[in-house]
Amino acid sequence: MERRKDLQNRSATYTLEDHDSPDLMAVVCDIAAEKDGTVRRRRAAALLRVLGRSWGALSEHHRVRAVSDYQTWNSCGETDGFWLWQLKTTAWLDNQDGEPAAPCGLRERTTSTVAVYGADSAGFLHPDLQRAVGRQGEVLVALGVTGEPGMADLLEALCRLRDREAGAAVHPAAQLLYRALAEQLATHRGKDAARVTADVVRAFGQDRGLVLTTLGWRRPGACFRGLPVFGQWAAFAPSFKGSDVLWETLGVPEAGAEDAVRVVRDVTREGRERRDVLAPVDAEAETVMREPLQMLAGTAGERPERVTASLVGRLPLRTSQGWTSKRPVYAADATLAEALGSQIPMWLPGAELEQFRALLGPLRVTELGAADITFRPAEDAPVDKEATDLVRDALDLLLEDLQRNALAVAGSLDCPWENLAELEVRITSSLECMVTLPGGESAQGPVRTALDWDARTLWTVDRELLRRPSEAGRAIVTRFTEDRRQVANSWAAAYDEAERGREAVRLELAEERVAQSQAATDAERAQRLAQPLASLPQWRPKSRRPRTRKAPGRPRRHPCRR
Repeated sequence: MERRKDLQNRSATYTLEDHDSPDLMAVVCDIAAEKDGTVRRRRAAALLRVLGRSWGALSEHHRVRAVSDYQTWNSCGETDGFWLWQLKTTAWLDNQDGEPAAPCGLRERTTSTVAVYGADSAGFLHPDLQRAVGRQGEVLVALGVTGEPGMADLLEALCRLRDREAGAAVHPAAQLLYRALAEQLATHRGKDAARVTADVVRAFGQDRGLVLTTLGWRRPGACFRGLPVFGQWAAFAPSFKGSDVLWETLGVPEAGAEDAVRVVRDVTREGRERRDVLAPVDAEAETVMREPLQMLAGTAGERPERVTASLVGRLPLRTSQGWTSKRPVYAADATLAEALGSQIPMWLPGAELEQFRALLGPLRVTELGAADITFRPAEDAPVDKEATDLVRDALDLLLEDLQRNALAVAGSLDCPWENLAELEVRITSSLECMVTLPGGESAQGPVRTALDWDARTLWTVDRELLRRPSEAGRAIVTRFTEDRRQVANSWAAAYDEAERGREAVRLELAEERVAQSQAATDAERAQRLAQPLASLPQWRPKSRRPRTRKAPGRPRRHPCRR
């Protein structure tokens, strides 16, 4: 029946030099009549492998001439041979549900076919049979098993998906189509690759666009690619493996510093109820405020010319005294920010300050360092010997832990470890921190634990605070420049081990041995350069006897001259 329709469509009545294979057809009919699905698929897979091995000879009879019989044989193109039409239209290959189906009504299961036809389509070839064919895919093509859908099929499926408007349910289906489209664009290397890419770009830019973003359908120029760091305040294209290449090809831009600044201003406008008063911020707004700032900090570290004070110098910031775009605004670690926040505006970035250190200059935020802060205890308390020994043991264990697990963090200490190990613990009834601001003004506030580096003293109002990472841990990490949060948490574990009596193992790392050798070499060189010139051995040139010139005599005759 299918062969007759094909000939009618070609206005043909006969085929020339056609072939039939009764034996092959008898095998196919016997396979189709098999009731046991496992046996049927095993026999069908065996026949597919036989056809694949013999395809070099069988392909010569794959296509035949279709003709019409008016006065002579009039060519009407080519069609499949009679034997192949019988194989294509007999239900002897199983679909993915295990039911026999004609090969011409089946398709291979790939990323593209799943994206277009759905994962539950009964028209997929059974996976056992697809694996049996392996690399001999020309057999399935000849049998009419549909392979990869084309670009036009994928674009048409996207258009149908957009017109359906089923809300969030269409996002997984759209992402499957995007994955299939990315694979085809990446593997298309023909002469018409540029034309095909231009057609896809043109289709994505028509009507409302074919990019299903977090905020609905958009054109490529009306959304961003990458992680959706701006939440509901900007549209982002779906992100998946290989998505960057697809969206870059389609002209979807990356979010830049200007976009991050715009989003921060929008979030600020919606997040505060009135100016200079701290308004509650929901979780999404808190996340969106942090991630654009982290993006700006990363850009400021890598490309500082893109994040300047003219761009972000008046950016609204969330401080301890409310949202403000005025300056000055100050920054410090969490303990000091809590202590001084009621008197001066302390920046609350929503994460550890070290993540945003590259952004402090462009934001015109003043960081309060150890040189600006002094601590004043209520009384001159004596050294707590037991607490001091415990803290020193914990410091040794902290060094061992960092040397084993975070060597770069251990090396970020801004002083020798020996100096840190000299700390003394004093317990006082109350403790205040005082800071001198750049303008000469001062501010002060209560704290419970502090590190007075000049006096090599760790002050605290309660011995129990020494074990907490948010108290003694925070005070100690002020001497580190990297990953302070990890050091504070490691301090709690080290203090616990010190209380249990574990002794630290002093590790001598290769980096330390090299540094010691280099220091010894530098010291020797400096010592030699410092010696007076007179004490060094003087070099004297050797005396030479003057050479006497011979008196001119009669010139000798050259042996070749006469």
